[in-house]
Amino acid sequence: MVWRTGTPPPAVSRGHRQITKVVGALRQFATTFHFVGNHLIDLAGDEATGEAYCEAHHLTADGVDHVMFIRYQDRYRRDGEQWRFAERETFVEWMEEHTPR
Repeated sequence: MVWRTGTPPPAVSRGHRQITKVVGALRQFATTFHFVGNHLIDLAGDEATGEAYCEAHHLTADGVDHVMFIRYQDRYRRDGEQWRFAERETFVEWMEEHTPR
């Protein structure tokens, strides 16, 4: 198990291009599974902040599960009738690897 040490800067995703790059990087895995939970939102008019936790499994072709425990801190903005992400900071709290049964 590898724990996050100190306070490294979070990964910040802004715009469709950066998000597409992250999604494209997942193609290296045979399969992935992401569970997002504990979503808390603080609403303030047309803006909001939120925090969510994620347990992400990334299974390789040779059977190794790379597990990441992630915390997202988000800012949202209302655009007409729709809410959109304004910014996302991604904190990897810790990672571990194991062989699933």
